[in-house]
Amino acid sequence: MKITRITDDTLVLDEKPWFLGMVFIALILGFAAAALDFFANDELRRGFVFLGCAAFVFWFFYRYVVHTQVIFERCQNLIRLRRTSIRGRTETTLPLDRVQGAVVETDRTSEQDRHRVALVLISPDQPRLALALSSPDTHRPLSETFTPGPEAKSLAETINTWLARRP
Repeated sequence: MKITRITDDTLVLDEKPWFLGMVFIALILGFAAAALDFFANDELRRGFVFLGCAAFVFWFFYRYVVHTQVIFERCQNLIRLRRTSIRGRTETTLPLDRVQGAVVETDRTSEQDRHRVALVLISPDQPRLALALSSPDTHRPLSETFTPGPEAKSLAETINTWLARRP
């Protein structure tokens, strides 16, 4: 996720998976072309195998290629979480004053640690200091996927710095 705009009143974060989308499209087209070639040469079994591979890669494209945009608007006291994919567009809004800060969530299931940023939310009936024992309901990830590298930490710090400038 990258910061595309930062002012005193607005913070905009974008995640555009162009590279991942292009790789998936190239694989889908390659498998589909190979399947058509096998069908044209009456090799039905191989054609169906490659067609199945194209469908399998398409499922990953359908599931993981999502443009995510997060807009923090201080004037309207809102956070807009927009997700756009071939499935359509969804938008979730949260009150900005329910956000205590941003944290980094880490996935340690692979050899290399992978990270993502999540917002720590305060329930309307819960005081700010009661979040020491946070539950999973109080964390709202900004991205569905975890990525390696230090970007998540610097992004969380930027969000926290921007939130700390509250009037």
